[in-house]
Formats: sequence, structure tokens, C-alpha cells
Amino acid sequence: VGRFCLWFSLMIAELLFENFMVWVVSATDVRKYEDVPALQDNVAMAFDALKGRSPRFWAPLLEFRWAGTVHFLCAALALAFSVAWDQVPFSGFGMMARFFATTVLGRLVRVAAFCATVLPNPRPGCYARRFPPPPDSAWGVVREGFRQLRGDGGCNDLVVSGHGAFWTTAPLMFGAFYGDARMGRAVQVLLWAALAQTALRDALEAFHY
Repeated sequence: VGRFCLWFSLMIAELLFENFMVWVVSATDVRKYEDVPALQDNVAMAFDALKGRSPRFWAPLLEFRWAGTVHFLCAALALAFSVAWDQVPFSGFGMMARFFATTVLGRLVRVAAFCATVLPNPRPGCYARRFPPPPDSAWGVVREGFRQLRGDGGCNDLVVSGHGAFWTTAPLMFGAFYGDARMGRAVQVLLWAALAQTALRDALEAFHY
């Protein structure tokens, strides 16, 4: 329970810090008001070509919303609560502590990545649509950064996906704690397939490269 509370608190702190850095990186982009061409995304181009050749097959497969954040979270919570039915020989608090720890570390990698290199947004005019003009003072920048939550990201935090880092924890949890249980492998295959399709859709919809 102690580790659970510690990592849960660290996750909340990391999400607030990440929320602030999303704003800072977007506001300090020197080309935020320019119409900068997006980077060439070869994965998106390849799947766009596939959709063009066989739209009836590829379009539903790639565009249908198999799963989202709520579904992966519910899968992780279902595993944590399964201890009540003796499905796994682990602590539910312990499993969720690992879940929070993985989320924190994965999203810190994301913050480091989008702070290191500012990438052009594939959607023109992103900053003007989503953010106010940056304040002149450092205190104004800090205040604006914590004034509102930006759960859907910013304009330049395009690698790595924060949602993707979160989604990945559910199949990892099942692999670590439920892999040897009955139906464990089938559940893992289902979760990894849903993760692959959801992450690919995230890129095809130009939320991330």
C-alpha cells in the first residue's frame, strides 16, 4: 500500500510537470506562427497507399476504434481486482504500483524526447488555435503553464505519444502477472493487437509521428 501511494503521488506530479512542459515547448517554438511543412511520415504514407489500393479492407481495419484509454485502464484495473477471485497470486496494490511506476518512467522519456527536438506539427495553425500568445515574463509563462490541464497534448509533443506510453502498460501487466494463468496468453494477444491498431491509428490521425 505504501508503494502504491508513493507511485500514485509521483504519477500525479509527473502529469502536472508534463502538462507544464507541453505548454513551454509549444510556446517557445520559434516557428509556431509559421506554416512549416510537416515531416515526412513513411509509416503513414505506406498505410495511406494500402487504403487507396484496397479501401474496403484496409480502411475499416485501420480506422475503426478498437480500443482507447478507458479500455486499457479497465483491463489493468480488472487484473488488479482479480485478486479478489484468486486469479493471480499477487497483490492488487503491488500490481498497480508497478503500473504507476511504468507510467511515470515512460512519460518522463516522452518529456525528454519532445523537449530535446521541437518537431513541426502536421496540422497547420495548431498553436494559434489552441494556445494564447506567450506572456512576456517568465512568471507569466509559469502561471499559464499551470492554469489549465492539457490532457490532449500540445502542438510539438509529437514523439513519444503519452497515450501510447499509458496504453502499453496494460498488455505489459498481463504479460508479467497473468501470463501463466488460464486464458492468459489469449488475453495478451488480444491486448497487443488492440495496442498495435490503436497506436497506428494515433499516427494516421496525425496526433503523433
